Amino acid sequence: LAGYQVIQELPLLIGPTALSVPICLSCHAPVSTLYRCPVCQWPMCSETCSDDPLHISECQILSHDKKMIGVPTNEDPTPRYDLILILRCLLLKHSDPKQWKKLLSLNSHWKQRKKDAEPHHMAAVQYFSKVCPTGHDEDTLHKIRGIVITNCINSRTSSGVSLRGIYPTISLLNHSCRPSVALRSDEHGQLFVHTTVEVEEDDQLVFSYVPPGEPYWKRQRDLHDVYYFKCSCERCADRTEINTHFSSLKCPKCKKGFMDPMLNKKKTYRCSSCNYSIHQVKLMHLSIALQALYNNEDKIVDVASAINLLKEIHVRGHGKHYTWLACAAIILKALGKTITMDAHRLRKQLWMRVIDMHSILEPGMTRRRGVSLLQLSSVSAVLAIQDYNIGRTSKVRLLEEVQQCQQQLIEARQILMLEPPASTEQRWLRMEEKERRRLEEIMEQVEDLQATRLIVEQDEKQKQEDRVKELEDVTKQESDSESESESEEERGKDD
Repeated sequence: LAGYQVIQELPLLIGPTALSVPICLSCHAPVSTLYRCPVCQWPMCSETCSDDPLHISECQILSHDKKMIGVPTNEDPTPRYDLILILRCLLLKHSDPKQWKKLLSLNSHWKQRKKDAEPHHMAAVQYFSKVCPTGHDEDTLHKIRGIVITNCINSRTSSGVSLRGIYPTISLLNHSCRPSVALRSDEHGQLFVHTTVEVEEDDQLVFSYVPPGEPYWKRQRDLHDVYYFKCSCERCADRTEINTHFSSLKCPKCKKGFMDPMLNKKKTYRCSSCNYSIHQVKLMHLSIALQALYNNEDKIVDVASAINLLKEIHVRGHGKHYTWLACAAIILKALGKTITMDAHRLRKQLWMRVIDMHSILEPGMTRRRGVSLLQLSSVSAVLAIQDYNIGRTSKVRLLEEVQQCQQQLIEARQILMLEPPASTEQRWLRMEEKERRRLEEIMEQVEDLQATRLIVEQDEKQKQEDRVKELEDVTKQESDSESESESEEERGKDD
């Protein structure tokens, strides 16, 4: 059954993400004044937190860093916070031997990581063996850092701070680029796992360790570099990625077929029509050149510039390519405060296509689908009213469109109600409630309508502007929270 909760788990340990702005090591609140613990010199929010018993055990180790090699020096994001959760894991050996044993049972790939000698990995090992020794041998340090990188899942506090935690049960779930479950977290770092689609009794529960919106070659690279396996899920095993050709460009030779991956060790891509082939590196360069077209959001100044950009992506890529989906997301954000009819129509078209694409890539009851349906309903209702007021549609058609918007909100609500009560994502449910009340008011007006125009208050235009701005502001928060990094020290499976 879709939407069924299968796991609820508190973190074994929780701490800052590997790349983090300064936060308090005790309460994890953002730190702006850079008050420092007088003993270890790490940023804290107050003297009270620096005296917290939970911090004191860490402080005793961190205070050995007399040259402040690992201590954050300013308010910028820094990879030095990678050290904290590793230290908390190491301290578990003496503070809770039973949980230490459970921790050591998790996958780490430590021997391979030791061999690869990735700089951030080696920095942590050297720090806790030479600068702030913890009494563990180097192999144990390699293993603990490997456990953290392999198993961490990100969550967010009530103040919007991203944290990462270790969840032994959820860590047992396998990966698929087309997940069957979704992870949600509350402000305490507790994770809730719900099915997104109907799952048969013998089916595996799988979630995606990497963003499903990334192309095949990047997903495979990240999975190999961080988790040391090649993905052969139903999506990756299909050269067409479920008939989307999501990572494939149009053939530069015949202009008809798609350059689909051959799924071999040679990393070649071959045209589905003329058999012309190129190496993955060349295809990556062509795709990255497409990305450069929309990387500068300032170029999207109006609807015309947005449409021209989409056309260029479509010609050089195609309408289901990953660059088109990423470009659409940027345009939706850029046009969020534009309330012209043309902007509304474009936004409606884009939300419909975005929903269709994600229905293939990550089907079912995902937060992304719930939020997208909320956005689609909102802009569709605005368009329906405007079209009626200028005589473009009839009262019957207006009723049909508003009812369709209500159906979209019903599905959105079913999804958004899965958010934990103590989750920052509850903001979406509050937005849905506002939209639902607005549609009910519109329906009442339409049913009583005698004139040829909808009776609206004089400040309705301002209300629409405020509503669009509010929706787009929370959408921006969502897109910012989902942004992914290229480097290992910034990675973590997101909820």
